[in-house]
Amino acid sequence: REHRVWVSLKISMLAMSMCTNRVQQLPMRIEAHSRRVASLRHSISPRSRLADTTPCFNFRVDLTKLHVGTGRKCAKKHAVVVCAARNEGTAASETLFSLPQTAVEAINQAAQAVERGFEAGFTRQQIELLLPIEQRRQNYMFTETMEYPENASLIYQTAGEMAKALIKALGHAGEVLSTRIDDDGIEGEPVGVYSTASKEVIVITQPTADVLPKIRDIEKEQGRKVILLNPMWRTKGNIVSDFGFGPWRKKAEDFVSKFAVTYKMTEQRIGAASTLDPATGDYMGIGGVARLLQVYPGKWQVFSIGKDGSSECIVVQKDEPTYQQLEETFRKSKTSLKTTRKGENSEEDRMKEGLQSTVAMDFSLMSGAEIRTAVQAGLIKPSDASNMDKSALRAALGAWGLPTSGKVEELRKRLMDKMAMVKPE
Repeated sequence: REHRVWVSLKISMLAMSMCTNRVQQLPMRIEAHSRRVASLRHSISPRSRLADTTPCFNFRVDLTKLHVGTGRKCAKKHAVVVCAARNEGTAASETLFSLPQTAVEAINQAAQAVERGFEAGFTRQQIELLLPIEQRRQNYMFTETMEYPENASLIYQTAGEMAKALIKALGHAGEVLSTRIDDDGIEGEPVGVYSTASKEVIVITQPTADVLPKIRDIEKEQGRKVILLNPMWRTKGNIVSDFGFGPWRKKAEDFVSKFAVTYKMTEQRIGAASTLDPATGDYMGIGGVARLLQVYPGKWQVFSIGKDGSSECIVVQKDEPTYQQLEETFRKSKTSLKTTRKGENSEEDRMKEGLQSTVAMDFSLMSGAEIRTAVQAGLIKPSDASNMDKSALRAALGAWGLPTSGKVEELRKRLMDKMAMVKPE
């Protein structure tokens, strides 16, 4: 009996030791999966979302810098910026940036910020972009969340396309190599590594706390420029950090802090942004959708978004706005999602101007609305549909209200037939 008790005790001690190791890893696993859920379903809780957008108002898809003024035109043709609620500490010559209207614009703007970071000596950077997924596949400026979010595999694929476009925008025209460094397989959280053939520039998409050891191995090579795109961890606001406890957490946070944040564009829903008041026809309460933008070396800009995709800069400040600050700003400005933001051009005009300045069409990143506008403007032809993948085909068909089901060739023929019927304006 004593022997059996001794054996049971040893087994219990071994089990406790194993459980201790698992418990140390458990918070990271739970938080990592929570981040994935949050990225797939933006509407879980308005207060749980990261503030992702910023303050300056523009009507066109221009990637050039803009200067705060009183509605005056800047050096770039047709580029107009109005800051409806400039802070007292914001000088009249403060450099602001236009809010990207398309995914391609966002990539180009981010690439410019990354280049400035490289010039400042930041060889390790992190950026955050709004991916052209879910409702943004139809129109990058759409803010209403889809009822059925996209799966992790499709989001990973889209993040990869953004990474490839970023590398090309940084001036590397050669082949872009790619691989995965996560261990979770099909059902896990895919993390991709995209690089030039020389490994001079490396972009890691949607990295999680689980792959930090592999990122360290990649980062320690001298002469490399490493960019983290849309990190999935959170370093503040959590009771339990994504990086665990005690010395493990400090070591991870010290490592992540080496990556300077040079670009960030996010989206934040304020109040009951989509709840209609049947009596007035307007949205209940004061609230709406904000896009927050920080472009190195500039300040945080907060843009109020209209349901039609128009945008207006309402705040410029040094630090990232909290949800409470955004809520107060929207309350004071009596902002509603229904309200069209100030602007002289229609959504189609803004989009057309941006497309006309595009050197090469990247259909993998274009929304359905962009493809439709490009066809109407005569910028792309029916034969160009042969270069579109299934996602682009479905987005374009959806923009015209056409069926999006069927095999790829059926979708392509359906779109080409529709494009042939459209007369360029």
